[in-house]
Amino acid sequence: MNNQPSNFLRPCSGERFCRFVALALLALMAATAPLWLPIGFAGTDAADYPPIPSLPLPVAALASLGWIGLALVLIGVVAILFRPQRTRLWWFPFSGLLLLFVVDQQHLQPWAIQCCLYAMLLASLSWQQARPWIIAIAISIYCYSATGKLDYQFAQTVGTQFVRTLLSPLMGVEKGVAAKLALLLPSAELGFAILIAIPKTRRLGGALAIVMHITLIGLLGPWSLNHSYGVLMWNTVLAVQSALLFLPQPAGDQASSASESSERGQGQASMPWVGYVARGVVVLALLAPLSERFGYWDHWASWALYAPHSSRALIQIHETSASELPESLRETLLESQFDDRWLTLDLGQLSLQQRWVPVYPQARYQLQWAAKLAQTFSLADGIRVIVKSTADRRTGQRDERYLLGQEEVVSAADEYFLGR
Repeated sequence: MNNQPSNFLRPCSGERFCRFVALALLALMAATAPLWLPIGFAGTDAADYPPIPSLPLPVAALASLGWIGLALVLIGVVAILFRPQRTRLWWFPFSGLLLLFVVDQQHLQPWAIQCCLYAMLLASLSWQQARPWIIAIAISIYCYSATGKLDYQFAQTVGTQFVRTLLSPLMGVEKGVAAKLALLLPSAELGFAILIAIPKTRRLGGALAIVMHITLIGLLGPWSLNHSYGVLMWNTVLAVQSALLFLPQPAGDQASSASESSERGQGQASMPWVGYVARGVVVLALLAPLSERFGYWDHWASWALYAPHSSRALIQIHETSASELPESLRETLLESQFDDRWLTLDLGQLSLQQRWVPVYPQARYQLQWAAKLAQTFSLADGIRVIVKSTADRRTGQRDERYLLGQEEVVSAADEYFLGR
């Protein structure tokens, strides 16, 4: 009688995981294609939706770097699909993603950061060495995503919406009851992360994580809340990742990884210091999110997903200056609720229309976007920005800072290190 586990339950090989990550990166970039198109390509216009670079570079340089970064990523992932055993090929998508992060801060999508970390590990370590670090990153995503939603803002807004939508086929739920039930969602996610972190319960945690992602796809799909395709694709990728990393039986894992490392790890042995640097970067990525609530690390880089506590900047244009904007921007202006003639720019909707992704949830980015807008169209006193801090975990309260006019907005945007 054959007691060997089926192919599905055997530990995932390095080559199989390399192909998976390459396909995932390709699919995610396709689902968010306008975000990655260089300036000037296929109708993309820096005036309609300006890139906010991480470094102060001219538009021409940003366009060139965008082409180079995109080419490196695409060449790398295609080559890896055919030659997954050539692990040094991962330096191509890794380098390409780094360049794209410099070109535009909105390229710092959570899944792009995840793929960049994976690429670095797969390029610098053998599969046997890289696999525990990749699992650690996967666990940290669930852990920080869960803790980021255990707060007042999630319970009262996004969490309430999720609960009422999930339970609507069964029964109607009042808003107050839904808000109380909402915290069960991140609590369950945190429980899955703990189960995955414990080797003996890893398969159970992985199975539950897959159920969670399938539920989210049903909840966020076009038949329900209609979120972006990138969000749906990433949930699909995470579900498949859980099946590859967490469901296989642990028996024979070490022997399988050891034999494979002897075939695939020879290239890394000549430069062991690269592996130590990669490990150090991952340690930073695992610990830095602890400072997110204090404003020292970005929300998406801290895996704050579906977390409405993030800092933000409300961009308002005075009625007398609205005509200075192109039609694509004027269409997203919302009427004032206070009859004060200040129109609110719906940056979230504009981002979904122009880039196919949610707006980058960071006050710094949105303020710098407003500064670029003011400078491009010489808005002078016709722009006002309300900068809102990260919400308090218990009360949901935020500190607010009002900036009136182009000079104040640009000066405040220049206070940040990134994008100066």
